[in-house]
Amino acid sequence: QNIVWLKLVPRIDYERKRGRFGADEDRAPSEQEGAYRKGRFKRPPAALFDPSKVADRVSSEGSFVIFEGNRYDSAGFLKKDFRMNIVVADGIRPTLTELERFSQVPDGAELA
Repeated sequence: QNIVWLKLVPRIDYERKRGRFGADEDRAPSEQEGAYRKGRFKRPPAALFDPSKVADRVSSEGSFVIFEGNRYDSAGFLKKDFRMNIVVADGIRPTLTELERFSQVPDGAELA
């Protein structure tokens, strides 16, 4: 089972219109693809998920919040399964700030 579970900081555009199949309702799919190719698409900044911004479109599954089919923990990190062969970790050198952000321990938890 070559599956890894990654903890990510998501990039969510809360303002984007979401219609059927995740497409914008007011534009044809060919127009949307053209926007990506021509550079008109602006990538949203990386930020922890805030369920209060989309409260009408989220559901719960245990300790996770589900939004658009993705699972987010209580801290706002995206938790997602990936096949190991598509994960590139070579040459990744995280900053001290990034390491601290991902290694936060919840209150009351103890490290073994």
